[in-house]
Amino acid sequence: VTEMEYINLKGREGRVQAGGIVLLMSPALRLCVRSTQHFHSGRLLHVELLIDGRVVHILAFYGVSACTKTLQKERLQRDIQSTLQRILRSLAGQRVICMGDLNSAARPEDRDNHGERYSYDRSNLALWRSLQEGGFIDSHKETHPVSQHMTFRPAGRGVSRIDAIWASANMPAANRTAVSKNTAPLSSDHATVCATFGLGLRLDKKTAEGQ
Repeated sequence: VTEMEYINLKGREGRVQAGGIVLLMSPALRLCVRSTQHFHSGRLLHVELLIDGRVVHILAFYGVSACTKTLQKERLQRDIQSTLQRILRSLAGQRVICMGDLNSAARPEDRDNHGERYSYDRSNLALWRSLQEGGFIDSHKETHPVSQHMTFRPAGRGVSRIDAIWASANMPAANRTAVSKNTAPLSSDHATVCATFGLGLRLDKKTAEGQ
Protein backbone atom coordinates (compact mmCIF):
# COMPACT_ATOMS: atom_id res chain seq x y z
CA VAL A 1 0.00 0.00 0.00
CA THR A 2 1.48 3.31 -1.04
CA GLU A 3 1.41 6.59 0.83
CA MET A 4 -0.97 8.26 -1.61
CA GLU A 5 -3.69 5.78 -0.68
CA TYR A 6 -3.80 7.21 2.84
CA ILE A 7 -4.37 10.82 1.82
CA ASN A 8 -7.50 12.79 0.97
CA LEU A 9 -9.80 10.48 2.92
CA LYS A 10 -11.74 13.53 4.15
CA GLY A 11 -12.58 12.06 7.52
CA ARG A 12 -13.85 8.73 6.22
CA GLU A 13 -13.18 5.70 8.35
CA GLY A 14 -10.57 3.24 7.21
CA ARG A 15 -7.08 3.73 5.89
CA VAL A 16 -7.42 2.99 2.19
CA GLN A 17 -9.76 3.82 -0.64
CA ALA A 18 -12.70 1.68 -1.59
CA GLY A 19 -12.18 -0.84 -4.36
CA GLY A 20 -10.64 -4.22 -4.81
CA ILE A 21 -10.97 -7.61 -6.49
CA VAL A 22 -11.69 -11.19 -5.59
CA LEU A 23 -10.37 -14.21 -7.49
CA LEU A 24 -12.55 -17.32 -7.44
CA MET A 25 -11.15 -20.74 -8.33
CA SER A 26 -12.15 -24.37 -8.08
CA PRO A 27 -11.30 -26.28 -4.88
CA ALA A 28 -8.89 -28.45 -6.86
CA LEU A 29 -7.02 -25.49 -8.31
CA ARG A 30 -6.90 -23.78 -4.93
CA LEU A 31 -4.65 -26.57 -3.67
CA CYS A 32 -2.13 -25.60 -6.36
CA VAL A 33 -1.64 -22.07 -5.00
CA ARG A 34 1.95 -21.44 -3.93
CA SER A 35 1.70 -17.79 -2.97
CA THR A 36 -0.47 -14.70 -3.19
CA GLN A 37 0.33 -10.99 -3.05
CA HIS A 38 -1.96 -8.00 -3.23
CA PHE A 39 -1.16 -4.37 -3.88
CA HIS A 40 -2.88 -0.97 -3.84
CA SER A 41 -6.00 -1.62 -1.77
CA GLY A 42 -6.40 -5.00 -3.45
CA ARG A 43 -6.60 -3.53 -6.95
CA LEU A 44 -3.78 -5.81 -8.09
CA LEU A 45 -3.52 -9.46 -7.09
CA HIS A 46 -0.70 -11.86 -7.99
CA VAL A 47 -1.29 -15.59 -7.55
CA GLU A 48 1.40 -18.19 -8.27
CA LEU A 49 0.24 -21.72 -9.07
CA LEU A 50 2.22 -24.95 -9.28
CA ILE A 51 0.46 -27.47 -11.53
CA ASP A 52 2.10 -30.72 -12.60
CA GLY A 53 5.49 -29.31 -11.64
CA ARG A 54 5.08 -26.17 -13.74
CA VAL A 55 4.49 -22.64 -12.57
CA VAL A 56 1.65 -20.49 -13.90
CA HIS A 57 1.10 -16.93 -12.72
CA ILE A 58 -2.25 -15.14 -12.59
CA LEU A 59 -2.41 -11.36 -12.32
CA ALA A 60 -5.85 -9.93 -11.61
CA PHE A 61 -6.35 -6.18 -11.63
CA TYR A 62 -8.92 -3.43 -11.30
CA GLY A 63 -7.98 -0.27 -13.15
CA VAL A 64 -9.09 3.15 -11.98
CA SER A 65 -12.15 4.48 -13.82
CA ALA A 66 -11.53 7.67 -15.82
CA CYS A 67 -7.99 7.57 -14.45
CA THR A 68 -7.01 11.03 -15.69
CA LYS A 69 -10.08 12.82 -14.32
CA THR A 70 -8.55 13.85 -10.98
CA LEU A 71 -5.04 14.05 -9.58
CA GLN A 72 -5.88 11.48 -6.94
CA LYS A 73 -7.11 8.97 -9.54
CA GLU A 74 -4.06 9.62 -11.70
CA ARG A 75 -1.70 8.96 -8.80
CA LEU A 76 -3.40 5.69 -7.89
CA GLN A 77 -3.44 4.54 -11.52
CA ARG A 78 0.24 5.45 -11.88
CA ASP A 79 1.06 3.33 -8.83
CA ILE A 80 -0.96 0.38 -10.16
CA GLN A 81 0.68 0.65 -13.57
CA SER A 82 4.17 0.90 -12.11
CA THR A 83 3.63 -2.18 -9.95
CA LEU A 84 2.10 -4.13 -12.85
CA GLN A 85 5.07 -3.29 -15.08
CA ARG A 86 7.54 -4.30 -12.37
CA ILE A 87 5.82 -7.66 -11.85
CA LEU A 88 5.62 -8.34 -15.59
CA ARG A 89 9.35 -7.65 -15.95
CA SER A 90 10.13 -10.03 -13.10
CA LEU A 91 8.03 -12.75 -14.77
CA ALA A 92 9.56 -12.38 -18.23
CA GLY A 93 9.70 -15.73 -20.02
CA GLN A 94 7.18 -17.38 -17.68
CA ARG A 95 3.57 -18.38 -18.26
CA VAL A 96 1.36 -15.51 -17.17
CA ILE A 97 -2.37 -14.84 -17.49
CA CYS A 98 -3.58 -11.30 -16.81
CA MET A 99 -7.26 -10.61 -16.27
CA GLY A 100 -9.59 -7.97 -14.97
CA ASP A 101 -11.32 -4.67 -15.49
CA LEU A 102 -8.85 -2.39 -17.23
CA ASN A 103 -11.30 0.52 -17.20
CA SER A 104 -9.81 1.57 -20.53
CA ALA A 105 -10.37 0.51 -24.13
CA ALA A 106 -7.47 -0.49 -26.36
CA ARG A 107 -9.27 -0.01 -29.70
CA PRO A 108 -11.83 2.47 -31.02
CA GLU A 109 -14.20 -0.42 -31.73
CA ASP A 110 -14.09 -1.30 -28.02
CA ARG A 111 -16.27 1.75 -27.31
CA ASP A 112 -19.82 2.30 -28.48
CA ASN A 113 -18.99 5.96 -28.96
CA HIS A 114 -19.09 6.49 -32.73
CA GLY A 115 -15.64 4.97 -33.08
CA GLU A 116 -14.08 7.37 -30.59
CA ARG A 117 -12.19 6.53 -27.42
CA TYR A 118 -11.96 8.73 -24.36
CA SER A 119 -8.81 10.61 -23.41
CA TYR A 120 -8.04 8.15 -20.61
CA ASP A 121 -8.27 5.27 -23.10
CA ARG A 122 -5.44 6.87 -25.05
CA SER A 123 -3.47 7.91 -21.96
CA ASN A 124 -0.04 6.47 -21.27
CA LEU A 125 -1.54 5.35 -17.94
CA ALA A 126 -4.02 2.97 -19.60
CA LEU A 127 -3.24 -0.55 -18.36
CA TRP A 128 -3.71 -2.12 -21.78
CA ARG A 129 -0.55 -0.28 -22.87
CA SER A 130 1.55 -2.05 -20.24
CA LEU A 131 0.20 -5.42 -21.38
CA GLN A 132 0.68 -4.68 -25.06
CA GLU A 133 4.19 -3.33 -24.55
CA GLY A 134 5.02 -6.45 -22.52
CA GLY A 135 4.13 -8.64 -25.50
CA PHE A 136 0.85 -9.91 -24.03
CA ILE A 137 -2.00 -11.03 -26.26
CA ASP A 138 -5.64 -9.98 -25.87
CA SER A 139 -7.17 -13.46 -26.03
CA HIS A 140 -10.69 -12.47 -27.01
CA LYS A 141 -9.48 -10.10 -29.70
CA GLU A 142 -7.36 -12.91 -31.16
CA THR A 143 -10.30 -15.30 -31.42
CA HIS A 144 -12.91 -12.66 -32.33
CA PRO A 145 -10.94 -9.96 -34.20
CA VAL A 146 -13.91 -8.17 -35.78
CA SER A 147 -16.52 -8.60 -33.03
CA GLN A 148 -17.23 -5.99 -30.38
CA HIS A 149 -18.75 -8.13 -27.61
CA MET A 150 -19.03 -5.29 -25.08
CA THR A 151 -18.39 -6.24 -21.47
CA PHE A 152 -19.55 -3.12 -19.62
CA ARG A 153 -23.34 -3.07 -19.81
CA PRO A 154 -25.03 -0.52 -17.58
CA ALA A 155 -28.80 -0.91 -17.67
CA GLY A 156 -28.30 -3.88 -20.00
CA ARG A 157 -26.78 -1.84 -22.83
CA GLY A 158 -23.28 -2.73 -24.03
CA VAL A 159 -21.15 0.40 -24.12
CA SER A 160 -17.52 -0.77 -23.92
CA ARG A 161 -15.13 -3.72 -23.86
CA ILE A 162 -12.97 -2.92 -20.86
CA ASP A 163 -12.80 -6.38 -19.23
CA ALA A 164 -10.34 -8.79 -20.78
CA ILE A 165 -7.97 -11.72 -20.41
CA TRP A 166 -4.44 -11.22 -21.75
CA ALA A 167 -1.83 -13.98 -21.94
CA SER A 168 1.95 -13.94 -22.25
CA ALA A 169 3.34 -14.81 -25.66
CA ASN A 170 4.66 -18.18 -24.45
CA MET A 171 1.21 -19.30 -23.30
CA PRO A 172 -0.61 -21.65 -25.67
CA ALA A 173 -3.13 -19.76 -27.77
CA ALA A 174 -6.60 -19.62 -26.25
CA ASN A 175 -8.72 -22.48 -27.56
CA ARG A 176 -11.96 -20.62 -26.96
CA THR A 177 -13.05 -17.28 -25.57
CA ALA A 178 -16.50 -15.93 -24.83
CA VAL A 179 -18.35 -13.00 -23.30
CA SER A 180 -21.61 -13.73 -21.51
CA LYS A 181 -24.83 -12.20 -22.78
CA ASN A 182 -26.01 -11.39 -19.26
CA THR A 183 -24.23 -9.81 -16.31
CA ALA A 184 -25.94 -11.70 -13.46
CA PRO A 185 -25.19 -13.33 -11.14
CA LEU A 186 -21.57 -12.19 -10.83
CA SER A 187 -22.12 -8.51 -11.54
CA SER A 188 -24.81 -5.92 -12.01
CA ASP A 189 -23.27 -4.25 -15.05
CA HIS A 190 -20.22 -6.24 -16.25
CA ALA A 191 -20.36 -9.37 -18.41
CA THR A 192 -18.30 -12.46 -17.63
CA VAL A 193 -15.26 -12.97 -19.87
CA CYS A 194 -14.00 -16.55 -20.35
CA ALA A 195 -10.97 -18.13 -22.01
CA THR A 196 -9.65 -21.69 -22.15
CA PHE A 197 -5.98 -22.50 -22.66
CA GLY A 198 -4.50 -25.88 -23.59
CA LEU A 199 -1.74 -25.91 -20.99
CA GLY A 200 -1.17 -29.64 -21.24
CA LEU A 201 -0.92 -29.81 -17.45
CA ARG A 202 -2.40 -32.32 -15.04
CA LEU A 203 -3.54 -31.70 -11.51
CA ASP A 204 -2.10 -33.98 -8.88
CA LYS A 205 -4.22 -37.11 -8.28
CA LYS A 206 -5.31 -35.97 -4.85
CA THR A 207 -6.67 -32.74 -6.35
CA ALA A 208 -8.15 -34.21 -9.52
CA GLU A 209 -11.57 -34.93 -8.04
CA GLY A 210 -13.84 -31.95 -8.55
CA GLN A 211 -11.65 -30.43 -11.28
